[in-house]
Formats: sequence, C-alpha cells, structure tokens
Amino acid sequence: MLRLRRFIKKEKGKLKGIIIATGSEVNTATKIADELSKDDFGIRVISMPSYNIFKNQSNEYKNELLPVGIKKILLESSNTIGLEN
Repeated sequence: MLRLRRFIKKEKGKLKGIIIATGSEVNTATKIADELSKDDFGIRVISMPSYNIFKNQSNEYKNELLPVGIKKILLESSNTIGLEN
C-alpha cells in the first residue's frame, strides 16, 4: 500500500500539537513550528499531499502519524476535501 507519511519536522520534547500542511504551506508550517518551539511547544509538522491516499491507510498507521488526543491544525490554501473529517 502506498504511504505518504512525511515528517517534515519532528517535535522536540513532549508532543503538544501537529501542523498538517500541503504543498507550498509546508514552509509556513515549519516557520510556525520553529517559533512555537522557542516557547517549549512540541510541534510536529506533517506533509500530506494526498488526503485520499491517507484516508485509505490502516487506523494503526493513521494513529501513529496523528495520535488521538493531540491538537491538529491543517494549512491548506485551496481545497476543503477531507476537512469534514
């Protein structure tokens, strides 16, 4: 099965949030994570170029990438596919 997991930036310390970005938003997400990490926020940045492929992955895989109970922010400039989930 095709996997699109891509950790762009791994959190330092305890994971407190995840920024999911696509395409050109990855750079912005990384800058935000860098700023937040200065205040001891453990922020992970994930690149997710295809929600359709991601949604077909196993629950185990999705939970490894995006653990339950951790706040998530999605940066997407022009598409709402998958936002309802």
